[in-house]
Amino acid sequence: MSVLKRSAQRARWLLRLGVDRVGDWFYSIDTVVAGALPHASEISRFGDAYVNGPVSYWILRSYLDCKTLGPKEVFYDIGCGHGRVLCMVARHRVAKCIGIELSKEFAEKARTNAVALRGRVSPIELRVGDAAEMDYSDGTTFYFGDPFGAYTMRSVLKRIGETLTANPRAIRCIFVLPIFERSDAVRRVIETSGWLNFVGGQSLPYSPMRVEYWGGGPNRNGAR
Repeated sequence: MSVLKRSAQRARWLLRLGVDRVGDWFYSIDTVVAGALPHASEISRFGDAYVNGPVSYWILRSYLDCKTLGPKEVFYDIGCGHGRVLCMVARHRVAKCIGIELSKEFAEKARTNAVALRGRVSPIELRVGDAAEMDYSDGTTFYFGDPFGAYTMRSVLKRIGETLTANPRAIRCIFVLPIFERSDAVRRVIETSGWLNFVGGQSLPYSPMRVEYWGGGPNRNGAR
C-alpha cells in the first residue's frame, strides 16, 4: 500500500472518529472505540462472534431511517455492543428497544448509555447471552450490524422465523455486511432462510459496508 493511500485511510479514520465523538457528546453517551476493536470475553455456542465495532454515526443515518419506525415497533439490535444503535432508535417513539449482547461488559456499558441518553422517549432493555438461544417472539424490526458468522446467523433467523406461527406479524431485518468475501457465507444463510424476501440494499462510496433490507411474515415490509 502506498504512503499516499495509507495517509488517506488514516485521514478518513480520524474524520470518522471525530464525527463519532461529536455524536456521543450530543447524545450524552459513550460508544466510541478508538483503539483495537474489542472481542467479548465470553464464547458463543458456535464461536463465531465478531469484534465490537460500532457503525459510524454518519453511515448509520444512511442505513437506518428511524422515522419509519412506528409506536408499535419492537426493535432488536442483535449484537448491540455499547448500544449506539439502540440509543438512536430510543430517541423516537417505539414500543421498546431491545439489545442482545453476548458480552456482560459491553451490555453493562450499553445500560449505562441507556440511562444517560439525552432525549430518550422509548424504553431500552438489555438481554445478555448467546443470540442463538434468545427469544424473539415480540420483535418486528431486527438490526444486525455484522455481529457474527454464518452459523449463529442461521440459528437466529430460524428462531425468528419460528415465532411467526404463534405470533403472525410483519417483520423486517436490516443487515449490515462487509463488502468482501467474509460476508458471502452470511448472505447465503439470509437468502436460504425460507421466510425472508429481499427488499433492497445500498452501498456508500465512503464505507466498506453494504446494507440490505429483507422482509417476512404477513404484510411483510422491509422498508428502511
